[in-house]
Amino acid sequence: MKELDFWLPDWESAKKVFDFYSVESNCFAAWGKLKICPHYVVAMGSDMISAYYAAYIAELARKQCHIMPRILCVGGLGKLSKYTNRLDDGTVLGDGHMLWWVIRQLGNYPITILDRANSTSENLKEIADYLAYKNEQNAELIICLPKRISKRVELANASLPIQFIGTRKLNAYYYVPGETMEEMCCLYNGKAVAGGLPLLTEAADLFNRMSVYDGMHFNMHGKSANKDLLIAGETLMHRYPLNISHCLLSAPLQFCKIRFGLMWHQKEIAADLRKKILEWQCYV
Repeated sequence: MKELDFWLPDWESAKKVFDFYSVESNCFAAWGKLKICPHYVVAMGSDMISAYYAAYIAELARKQCHIMPRILCVGGLGKLSKYTNRLDDGTVLGDGHMLWWVIRQLGNYPITILDRANSTSENLKEIADYLAYKNEQNAELIICLPKRISKRVELANASLPIQFIGTRKLNAYYYVPGETMEEMCCLYNGKAVAGGLPLLTEAADLFNRMSVYDGMHFNMHGKSANKDLLIAGETLMHRYPLNISHCLLSAPLQFCKIRFGLMWHQKEIAADLRKKILEWQCYV
């Protein structure tokens, strides 16, 4: 794979967007102690780094609280996941099952797979329904996320009772470690193919999503976006419209470029994930 030039303007723009629209971890008290003893830990999405984060938090809970929380592996099967979620024997797993498979390589944890939803809000609704079925609607949980999707999940959770009448907002804390652009853009999550195009389109999509909220741009502290960030976001939306509009000619072209990039590098993606799992095993 060709080394990516993360100092170039588009990458600087993406970094501004991801840094601004991210949620800070709020599950810790002083000295690295967990603020709560979670009943559940959630691994969520299509990036397997979430599986490692969940295993790490579950181990902290075991050591500090002397309990072993159940891990919920949450995620469906996206349009491109079939290229990143392919095992050595050719089996293709949904995101929830893929998270489960990775966590199983990291330790023997109690796990429940929730993988029938197709959007962030539906993912959270499935968690809420599961907790209601268990009569544990007030259970405290820690959701483990890469920072680039953390704000989207936080906002979706806040609006859960509005989107789904009768559904409670999750009693959720967040574990969102800081990540550099290099750490976000990897082969194992598919973001490094096609010159890093998947990650750039995701930054454009994130900025676009924030525009939907009454046209306001804010972070978790209520701080307004500055002019540089707004220019960076608008530029990304114009250049990488894959998840924004399918009317522009560049959108289908970008989709094809990403799709063929993932197909071409399937074996390398699987090898990179195995390498990452070996690294993660040393820290769990």
